[in-house]
Amino acid sequence: MTDKKKKKKMLECAEEMGLFYERLGGPRMAGRLVGWLMVSNEPHFTAAGLAEVLQASKGSISTTTRLLEHGGMLERFTIPGDRKAYFRLRPKWWTHMFSRRAAVLAQTKQMVEGWIGRLDGSSEERLERLHEMRDFYAFLEREMPAMLERWLAEQKRASRRRAR
Repeated sequence: MTDKKKKKKMLECAEEMGLFYERLGGPRMAGRLVGWLMVSNEPHFTAAGLAEVLQASKGSISTTTRLLEHGGMLERFTIPGDRKAYFRLRPKWWTHMFSRRAAVLAQTKQMVEGWIGRLDGSSEERLERLHEMRDFYAFLEREMPAMLERWLAEQKRASRRRAR
């Protein structure tokens, strides 16, 4: 396969990820950028390099890299002697994202508990909705650490198998 065909297939993957992100309610460019970084053989890119390969404006890349950096998926770094900023996917970013989601679940549960306390005298229907939401988030909050531990143990086993 020629380099041009490989790049086209990689860009198709990036676009597919962009559409996936968009269906989930996120920005398409975030998905495209993550998709490109997932399939690229390059260890990192400058903003200009990302704009060029993804055929995107510098402003769009700037906004998207900040979003992904804030979300913990992307790392910005510099190379000694080089004034440019570089971007790469954070190693094991999905594990980091999962851990961050656990904190959000706890905050959501606490917020809903506060609503239940403040809405004394609410209708049974409203209280049922609030209790169900609180209970669901409490369940997820309890289960996520165990899921993460199982995932890390599974990855350790897989890594040992791949090393053989």
